Amino acid sequence: MVLNTLGAYCGSAYISNFNQYGKVYRVMAGAAPEYRLDPNSLNNIFVRIGDEMAPIAQFVTLTPAVGSATQKRFNLYQSIACSVQPNAGYSEGDVQRVIAEVAKDHLPTGYAYEYGGMSRELEENSKSNLTALIYLVCVFLIYMILASLYESFFIPLAVLLSVPFGLMGSFALSWLCGQQNNIYLQTGVIMLIGLLAKTAILITEFAVEKRKQGMGIVEAALSACDDRLRPILMTVVTMIAGMIPLIIEGGAGANGNRALAIGVTGGMAVGTLALVFVVPAFYVIFQKLHERFQGPMTPEANQAAVEEVSENSNAENPMTHNHNKATTLLVLCVLSLSTLLPSCGIFKKYEPVAKPEADSLVTTVSEADWKSYITDPALQNLIEKALANNVDYRSSQLAVREADARLRAAKLGFLPTLAITPAHVGVSGTVTPNGGGTSDAILSYHVPLTLNWGGEGFGTITNRKRQAEVLREQAEDNRAAMHANLVATVARIYTQLQLLDYQATILDSTEVIWQRVLEVQRVLVKNGQAYSPSVGQMEASLLNVLLQRKQIMQEIHSLELAMCRLLNEEPRAINRSPWSSNVFSTWPLEPIPAAQLSNRADVRAAERNVAAAYYQTNMAKAAFCPALSLSGLIGWTNNGGLVADPGQLLMNAVLGLTQPIFAGGKLKANLNIAKIAQEEAANRYVETMLRAGNEVNDAMFRCRNAQEQDAIYQRLLATQQEAYNGTCELMRKGKAAYIEVLIAQENYLKVQLADVTNKYNGMIGLIDLYVALGGGTK
Repeated sequence: MVLNTLGAYCGSAYISNFNQYGKVYRVMAGAAPEYRLDPNSLNNIFVRIGDEMAPIAQFVTLTPAVGSATQKRFNLYQSIACSVQPNAGYSEGDVQRVIAEVAKDHLPTGYAYEYGGMSRELEENSKSNLTALIYLVCVFLIYMILASLYESFFIPLAVLLSVPFGLMGSFALSWLCGQQNNIYLQTGVIMLIGLLAKTAILITEFAVEKRKQGMGIVEAALSACDDRLRPILMTVVTMIAGMIPLIIEGGAGANGNRALAIGVTGGMAVGTLALVFVVPAFYVIFQKLHERFQGPMTPEANQAAVEEVSENSNAENPMTHNHNKATTLLVLCVLSLSTLLPSCGIFKKYEPVAKPEADSLVTTVSEADWKSYITDPALQNLIEKALANNVDYRSSQLAVREADARLRAAKLGFLPTLAITPAHVGVSGTVTPNGGGTSDAILSYHVPLTLNWGGEGFGTITNRKRQAEVLREQAEDNRAAMHANLVATVARIYTQLQLLDYQATILDSTEVIWQRVLEVQRVLVKNGQAYSPSVGQMEASLLNVLLQRKQIMQEIHSLELAMCRLLNEEPRAINRSPWSSNVFSTWPLEPIPAAQLSNRADVRAAERNVAAAYYQTNMAKAAFCPALSLSGLIGWTNNGGLVADPGQLLMNAVLGLTQPIFAGGKLKANLNIAKIAQEEAANRYVETMLRAGNEVNDAMFRCRNAQEQDAIYQRLLATQQEAYNGTCELMRKGKAAYIEVLIAQENYLKVQLADVTNKYNGMIGLIDLYVALGGGTK
């Protein structure tokens, strides 16, 4: 009522609608601005209390507070958003490295930082080192294309090694002019690489043609430079002349145009001068290496090859053979790269969620073994039997072994499959209606040995192996959780049995007291000092005690049966120590770091589930990538001929590449399903973390509350003891009746029973805290 009234007056409340002139208006009730300006305005706001009205100030107290108007959160944690702008001359990558160093040195324990937007993408790309891999792959592809063009593995190096000389001129002129290495300069460098490579390719191509015509290596290089010098100079002058207006112009976009033009001008000027001298030198070196390993490229060699072809029509031309080899190698490399490049992202390992670091000086029950935590020998014996015989716990151990087997199979996924399938076929003689036919049986046999490798992409196999590793760890976490729960369950039942034994002892003492009270009351009635109905009340109290005693014995029997089921044994009495509050080691109930929650098996299992879903998503992505397969067959058969000895050796090899194109939308649907499952697993992980924190807080509160109540109960026990002793003293002096002594003794026993129950609740809280913090499964 108070909240609704205050919200309506200060923030307005929706009441109803009304129509006017064909339009619908909303009615909002609220106090006028002048009646809600200061705290004194609360005295003018009344709420109904029964049949009267009371000012709301009697129920609300205003306290000035200073804080943020909004609370920003990131992944359900309180966060602070910071914007960082790099200084002139520094890139965003430099800023991220500085932030990482500062956070490592100065960020307090339990705090972390994350990037958002494009900065997050930049950080992930820098961690994956994908840029360097792409550059290497591009250079390799260009090299293979040039190798196919020149029919040589050495001559393309003359082109590739000459390009960096032009890049030195580009960066040198940009540095002299005070330009930064920005995106405009890098765009010009890309264009410059193409132009310089074209010049080097043309010089090398002309030199190769001259060499094939019989010219010497040095003469061919010089002749190629002489023939291509004029078009090269024309290209350079034209390009530089086109860049000059971009250098001197102003206005919008002038800085970007100037950076691009200066880089291209310096690279073209210096690179062209360098290429005219460097490319011929490199060509001479690598042409000699080429001819040393593959033979000379002279007309005499070509004529000898032609004569060899005329002698053997099945022989191939050496140049054609070299060309086919280079082309085949290029095709294989392109196919391999087409298999690997699309799947670069699916080889990335799962990165666990960043957790706050725990203080190394803090020691909690999550780090203690159950034997050091539980000190009762009888309870330790029962727990060991339960761990050895419990069916559910043994099933969890078998699940770990099953996960180990699956992991071993997944690790062998990269190996080929080998199979032998011998076969024997016999055809008996046949007779035709005309009396002809065959009389001898035809027997054939073959013994093939089949080898298959591939069929699935490397991304699928790798992620399946990593998923199997995660599932194995998850099975181990489930076993650890079962271990902790089994230890806690046995401890709970054992502690409850001890409590019931102690309660039965107290009830036995109470029964003796009530029997004495009943006898005294009967004597008082007989002597006329009490009324007869009081005897019935006393007898009813005694019968109630006897009934409670029977109920406790029934509970003890049920708990012993439950313990026997956990131990996987026949029903029997459970041996246990007398009641004591020293069953468990005492641990300081201090604030526990949040990182201790990661010791819980269910938290680890939830994170393993996120990792497994992540690898499942990667496998769904890998289904879009090509799959390389290799299969071979070798064997022996007797069905190889009809005249001579038919036995012969069979050999076959097949290399294939499968690229999915259209699968009825199944691949995309599987990917979407995997992504949704990954998001759901992440949500479950967050929920598990929150539930773990709540369980720890609840167990800590119950333990502390039991400690505080124990101090009160000790004072109450002392008070009841003094009351009982005082009553006994009064009875000896003849100032109190014996029944008063019995009543004081009964009250003392009731307080003892309540004190034991409180200690039991504290022990159960310690057990729950032990489980909530991981149960020694770190």
